[in-house]
Amino acid sequence: MLLPRPIRTAPGYDTSGAFSPDGRYVAYVASGFQVFIKSFPDGEVVRRVSGAGGRGPRWNPNGRELFFAEPEAAAGAWRLMSVPFQSAGSHEPPMVGTPVPLFRSKFYFGGEAPDLGAPYDVAVDGRRFLILETTRDMVEPLTVVLNWPRLFAQP
Repeated sequence: MLLPRPIRTAPGYDTSGAFSPDGRYVAYVASGFQVFIKSFPDGEVVRRVSGAGGRGPRWNPNGRELFFAEPEAAAGAWRLMSVPFQSAGSHEPPMVGTPVPLFRSKFYFGGEAPDLGAPYDVAVDGRRFLILETTRDMVEPLTVVLNWPRLFAQP
């Protein structure tokens, strides 16, 4: 019988996990919105991949590249980043390159269940992407209702 077990037990939360095509690594987003790669199942090798934050890691099906979305506050958008990756022997750290921007997009990370994955998928050839984008140019307003109990008072 298979039993679930945590991959990481540090304080905070981790989300958006994605297994590498060979199953030897897991890419995930840790608290603070940084992308990490961890060896699996031992968890001994951990590498931070993002520099300026990131969300939604996804592997190229060839296993030699990891993609993630990096925030670009000045443009109000996200950049899809590409990181070269080379698997290593057991108990050796993998070779992880420097993130390189591919293009900008208005990735949609919101909705009913944010941070549960990536709003894009990678084609089998690793050269095309299916992207869920937002069509909104502004953030929804936050409405604060003061003295709300008065609204329910009997007349």
